[in-house]
Amino acid sequence: MANVIQGPNTFTVEEWHASNSAKLNRAEFQRNNAKNLIEQTQQIIAERQEQTEKGQRDVEQRLGQRIDSVKFWHSELSRQLTALNNETAQLDAYKRRLEAAVAGCKQPLDAAEQCLHNRSNRVNIDLVHDNVQKQLLTEVQVVNGVSAMLSRALEQVIEQIRCNRSSAYHLSADLKDKDQTLTIDNEALSQNNLSVQAVNRIERRLSELTLARQQSSVPKINTTWTTPGDWQAYSENGIAKAEEELQHSLRLRSAVDEIISCGTEDLRKQKTATDNALRQRLEDVNLAKSNLEGERSEILEQINQICGQISSTESAIKAKNAPKSVAEERTRSRATNRPAPVELCRDAVQYRLMDELEDIHSSVLELNDKLHQLKFQLNALNRAELDVSEDISVKTQSLEIDNACVAIRVFDIKSY
Repeated sequence: MANVIQGPNTFTVEEWHASNSAKLNRAEFQRNNAKNLIEQTQQIIAERQEQTEKGQRDVEQRLGQRIDSVKFWHSELSRQLTALNNETAQLDAYKRRLEAAVAGCKQPLDAAEQCLHNRSNRVNIDLVHDNVQKQLLTEVQVVNGVSAMLSRALEQVIEQIRCNRSSAYHLSADLKDKDQTLTIDNEALSQNNLSVQAVNRIERRLSELTLARQQSSVPKINTTWTTPGDWQAYSENGIAKAEEELQHSLRLRSAVDEIISCGTEDLRKQKTATDNALRQRLEDVNLAKSNLEGERSEILEQINQICGQISSTESAIKAKNAPKSVAEERTRSRATNRPAPVELCRDAVQYRLMDELEDIHSSVLELNDKLHQLKFQLNALNRAELDVSEDISVKTQSLEIDNACVAIRVFDIKSY
């Protein structure tokens, strides 16, 4: 039997057709997969581009809203800061007014104390606790009271200025932060995909696009950051605190106006009362001095009359010597020279001579008594004249002291 001839180890025709068909199917399958993948990729690219663009629009919208919110609070802070600074400037002017008012209390206080010191030099009966003294002491109390009230108001104004500036400092710091935030957010809003910064950033990080998200250097949201509510509350609290200090400052300025007005009015009223009392006292002392001077003139006149009367009385007493001698001589002559016993008669002449001697003796006694009274009265008048003259001297000194007080008090209570 003949041997069968075997061909080379090859594929069959069927296998060839099957292989071609399979390759075509695989190629067509891969083409379809590639086509589907391209379509899916294009769809994803379009969707992601739309998503990215929507995200950017949303971010830009939110960023714009955030900028508007920052601008609003920036405006509110600026408005409140301006109002507070203006109020602080006015309060500083009130501080200067109060300082001037406190310093202005020194002149009336010094004047009142100087007047009290001067009036302590009055002497004798004029060293009296009169109405002027009472008003001067009251004036010292009033001036010290007004000065203390103004000093307390000044302390409150200084403290309020400190509070205002403290609030203004916090507002300024918040405004500074808002300015920086606006700059950053405006810069962020101005950035776009075609900006130089974005292009450079894309070029630098082109090789990093395949890295995992956890390897990104973009900072994460930190839990220590404030919330929008906290952020808004911070500015609201700062504005509320500034508004509170502003209202305190307004009320304080109104109170200071009232204090200065009332204090000035009290000082003026008391100065007027003291000046009126001093003026009335001068009138009273002048009248008393005038009355004393008139009385002294009358006393001097009366002294002259008494002196004249003393001289007349002494002359009258001396004038009794001659009649007395005549009567004594007659009585002695008739008693010794007439012949006794018949002519030595107790006649009417002899009785009358005795009566005459008795009358003269009585007259001399009476005149001597009057002379003694006149001299006693002269001494009394001299003492009265001395007392009156001394009192006139006292009144003159008092007038000089009170007139000096009037000169010291020539000033006006200023308005502040």
